[in-house]
Amino acid sequence: MTARRVVSIGAAGEMARGGAVERFAKANGDWHLVLCDIRPEVLQPLVERMPTGRASVRRLDLYDHRNLLEVIDGAALVVLGAGPYIRTSEPVITACLEAKVPYLDFDDDVESTQHALSLHAKAKEAGIPVYVGCGASPGMSNVLVADASSELDTVEDIDLGWLVGDERPNVGRAVLQHLMHIAAGDCLTWENGGPAVHESYVGPAGPGRRRPRGLRRIRGAVGRPRCRTARRRSVHG
Repeated sequence: MTARRVVSIGAAGEMARGGAVERFAKANGDWHLVLCDIRPEVLQPLVERMPTGRASVRRLDLYDHRNLLEVIDGAALVVLGAGPYIRTSEPVITACLEAKVPYLDFDDDVESTQHALSLHAKAKEAGIPVYVGCGASPGMSNVLVADASSELDTVEDIDLGWLVGDERPNVGRAVLQHLMHIAAGDCLTWENGGPAVHESYVGPAGPGRRRPRGLRRIRGAVGRPRCRTARRRSVHG
């Protein structure tokens, strides 16, 4: 029996390497991980720690459509861990739809999340699932919102706090690009049953908003796709 291939794109990045790749390596089942990145040399030490034959390394520029199609052809799943997703999501989802290969990402940008959700009909036609925003936030935060909302008769507000600080020594360029993008200009929120746009850091989490216990300061709303995806499973979604 041939092992099912899981193609991880951007596998050398912190999010993919420390999350999806190591979990797939430990998962039960007959999997072969194809670890793709523009820096394949970074991945070699990780592969050497895995059981023999569990993973292979391949250089891939995800903007090279022909090469991308060649790499993902026949895969059981493509996992996109390369960011920022406002730049990387569209070309990879497009290739997956063309190749009819299931897709999963950790998308945390509003625009690319909205674009992915708009492809529902095309994904259905291709017969593949497209899993968007499967990280901690959005992702696990949405599960927590749905779980808490299901226990309540009514829901007036859902506040999702984003705690940042000096929790890790190295932050990649994609993270910094994402931060600059979501902190600039307007951001999408959800109010009174519909979308609402506010200026970043000035919206509903600004002055006068009740501060959750344990947090010293609230800076304000920023552009995150949780307000677009979490409400799909909330009481009023």
